[in-house]
Amino acid sequence: MIYGSKEVELSLKTTIEDIKDDVDNDKHYFYIIQLPRCGSSRIKIGKSELLHKRFSEYANMFYGSDIYVLRLISFPKKHYTGNEKTNYPNALFEQKMKAKLKKVQGKTSKKGYEIQTEWYDYKHKQDVISMFDILKNESSTDTEHVKRTSERIKVGDIIEVLWKMEGRKKEYLKGKVFKVGTNTFTIKYDDGDTETHKYTDVSWQTL
Repeated sequence: MIYGSKEVELSLKTTIEDIKDDVDNDKHYFYIIQLPRCGSSRIKIGKSELLHKRFSEYANMFYGSDIYVLRLISFPKKHYTGNEKTNYPNALFEQKMKAKLKKVQGKTSKKGYEIQTEWYDYKHKQDVISMFDILKNESSTDTEHVKRTSERIKVGDIIEVLWKMEGRKKEYLKGKVFKVGTNTFTIKYDDGDTETHKYTDVSWQTL
């Protein structure tokens, strides 16, 4: 399945209360849920790195009402890169779902542009589920990021950062790391330019 994911087996009447205490905290998740009647039975898609917390919030919000889990899929805690974006796979999967379902809800901006959303009317329930079932089995062209989140480069490292050049061409540019933060690093490239990058925004390799 896409990004090494694994779909969680559910019954037709599985609620968030049924599974929120049994989720694997070492996994990230993408979910499709159906709100109760007091929430207009709307369909919501979403991602979460802390699913127990997210589902507990929904349970408290609609206390005493059943929120059904229509689909649930787990992903490994890795970064993937594709189409200039690097992110956790559950976030990339959510982006794919929103893009594919953009025309379904028919929500538009004041200028008439279609808007991506995570909320869908009940009448679109089957459309949302069907798109999930298609995308989960896609062979993604995105590739696993060359670094795990826990790995960090050090000041003084000589590295190459992958840049997208004009057109579709990509090229590694060499430089020296002279500042490292919690979420970013700053590199002075061989051509003299200095850039600060987020770890999650770029791919790099240490020389």
